[in-house]
Amino acid sequence: MESAQIQLLIDKRNIRWFQILAILERSSSISTKNLSQSFNISVRTIRYDMKEIKDYFNQTITINPSTNGYT
Repeated sequence: MESAQIQLLIDKRNIRWFQILAILERSSSISTKNLSQSFNISVRTIRYDMKEIKDYFNQTITINPSTNGYT
């Protein structure tokens, strides 16, 4: 594997992104608070991650913010 591919797989943030996406795939919605507790990080970090995930994947996935979380 090339080093960029290896870095993608071992980067803590990327691992968390994949885990967030897996949670969203299993459950149709989840609160921001529950996500932050699941990863022991702040709500602010979850919001930032969700923005970054949406920007990164652009139009290939749909993540909708709701009043309490995401669907």
